[in-house]
Amino acid sequence: MIAGWTTDRTRRLALAAALWVVGCGAPPVESQPANPTPTPTIDVEALDRRLDALVLPDRGDRLALSVWVGGPTGEAWFARDTSTIRASASAIKTAYLIELFAAYAGALDAPAPGADAIVNDDAHPAIAHFTADDRADIRAEIAGATIRRIGQMMIRGTGVSNAVYNAAANVTTALLGGPEALTGLVHDRDPAFGGLAVRRYMLAARDVTGDNEATAASLAAVLQRVAARDLPGLSSDTVTALWKSCACRRTTALWGRITSRADRSAATR
Repeated sequence: MIAGWTTDRTRRLALAAALWVVGCGAPPVESQPANPTPTPTIDVEALDRRLDALVLPDRGDRLALSVWVGGPTGEAWFARDTSTIRASASAIKTAYLIELFAAYAGALDAPAPGADAIVNDDAHPAIAHFTADDRADIRAEIAGATIRRIGQMMIRGTGVSNAVYNAAANVTTALLGGPEALTGLVHDRDPAFGGLAVRRYMLAARDVTGDNEATAASLAAVLQRVAARDLPGLSSDTVTALWKSCACRRTTALWGRITSRADRSAATR
């Protein structure tokens, strides 16, 4: 399951996609049963009402949302406004990880070539917008780090600061040629990923080159590919490494979380 939230002065947007996936220790896809994920019964009308409660016009926070809920293959079990482009926040990072591991598949445990030069250049757009203290922290964690470790920091964010968590994504973007080049790689990987766009480095200003964006449908396509271990151009070993870096684990359905949040919201109104 993945969910991304962004805020600024004029809008608050929610973008969410969910997959019912098994954990990192799951068997290879070829040994899994043909239909491992039963389709749950979803009261679509009830869920729509609960979602409506989150976006009432009198809330004043201009909340908008898109939702995709489904399994590792097949159509969505529940979908709402999945083709609308939303600011993606960190939800887009799974696509970054796919391209990082694809580019360096044979050297995941080698130091990332070029990463040291990026983090040691205070003027590089990947890190220029961080404070001096944050840049020192970024250098301490990322200089000399392996491709696998950079991926883990970017996706998990555990054991590192928020600055490092986002800078790892920025170093990934720079290693892959910058935002525009990374967008091209993502789109070339699978046409279904075409709703994703990388326009800025994480935590950089949104009003210069634009925001990072995605549709719920495109995020769902990325996650379905990962969940099904079916990523074009990646070997089974690389996909397994990607799974482990994602620290995937069995999740509850996102719609259950959403309805609980909506109930709580209604109770406080």
